[in-house]
Amino acid sequence: MGVGVLTLPRELAEQAGTDGWMVIIISWFLATMASLIIIQIMKKYPNGTILDLLTHYFGKWIGRVATIIFALYFALLANVIFIREALFIQAWILPRTEVYVLILLLSIPSYQIARKNINILGRYSEFVFL
Repeated sequence: MGVGVLTLPRELAEQAGTDGWMVIIISWFLATMASLIIIQIMKKYPNGTILDLLTHYFGKWIGRVATIIFALYFALLANVIFIREALFIQAWILPRTEVYVLILLLSIPSYQIARKNINILGRYSEFVFL
């Protein structure tokens, strides 16, 4: 979900006024319905991924295009969340710290979690705390 959830109520109230709560409920409903549809489709192929199913249902070329679109989307999403997280930390917790220093400090545990597993995060936390 990312750190954007922290400012969602304020931004929504600024743009939509007091009627913003309807958008949240409609968006929740649409996201829930999409998730339920995906779950029902995935029940038929429990060992497959969404990308496998796209290739299975729509062919090899559309499956490859969908794989590229998914990869680009999630890479962009991760980048946006990563930078916004650093900006939130700078604004709320460490206002005198440069953003590039925060991004560097956030990159270390992110790389270690992606490379190994969550246990390494505990070791990193102990090191940084001391």
